[in-house]
Amino acid sequence: MNPRHAAALALVGWSIIVPPFQGLPSPFESRAYLDAPLRDWQLLPGSWTSAHDCNQQVKLNNELYLAAKQRRDTLELDRLAKTTGFARGERAIFGAWMEQAYSHALCVRDDDPRLNRFVPIGPRSSRQTKPLTD
Repeated sequence: MNPRHAAALALVGWSIIVPPFQGLPSPFESRAYLDAPLRDWQLLPGSWTSAHDCNQQVKLNNELYLAAKQRRDTLELDRLAKTTGFARGERAIFGAWMEQAYSHALCVRDDDPRLNRFVPIGPRSSRQTKPLTD
C-alpha cells in the first residue's frame, strides 16, 4: 500500500447519524422518521477513530440517558439534553428524541459521500472519546 494512502486511511474517523423527526416538536406529536433516506439523517457532533468506538459511544450515551431517566435525575437529563442541542426545559422532547431517533443511531465513516449533504446538529469536534458532556 502506498504510504500516502495509508496515512489518509488513518485520518478517517467515524460519526453518529440519527433519523430525522417528523411532526410537531413535542414528545407526543413527533416521531423518528426511520424510513427517511440516509442523506436526510442528522449528523451528531463528534468523531471516533473506529466503528467499534463509535458504536460503543452510541451504547454508552443511550445507557447514560436510560439510567438518568430511571433515577428521575432531572439535572442529568437537562445536562444530556443541553449537550445535544436541546434548550433548558425541553427534557420531554429530548427524551422522545433519545428513545426514538437515538436508539436507531448509525455509525458511518467521516469520508462517506452521503455526509456531504448533512448539517451537523452542533459544532463538530475531532476525535471525541468521552460521553455526552458540556
